[in-house]
Amino acid sequence: MAGAVRGGLPKCARLTVTTTGEGRRPPGVTQYVQVSNEGANVLRIYFQADDFTADANYIELVATTGYWEGPAEIGAPLPGSISGRDQIWFRTSGGDSDISVIWYLRH
Repeated sequence: MAGAVRGGLPKCARLTVTTTGEGRRPPGVTQYVQVSNEGANVLRIYFQADDFTADANYIELVATTGYWEGPAEIGAPLPGSISGRDQIWFRTSGGDSDISVIWYLRH
């Protein structure tokens, strides 16, 4: 985390994610996201609906200690897109997992 430039207004959420998975909308347009896996199962993070559907191009966090953070423009419509990149998708393997998400909202 050292040297990370997050900026923006942080909004926190605690979620329970299942093997079925789901998309989550941030409470506003984000510029940065932090995700911690606190559950006993591996967590996958997807940034595109097609990737979620195909179970491809994901970030995988190990159980109980997995952590990821990085820049993520979520909630901003893409040019020519109807829905834009308005969600981030989560799915677990093997059962439910509790996660913490911090959305850093654009000013």
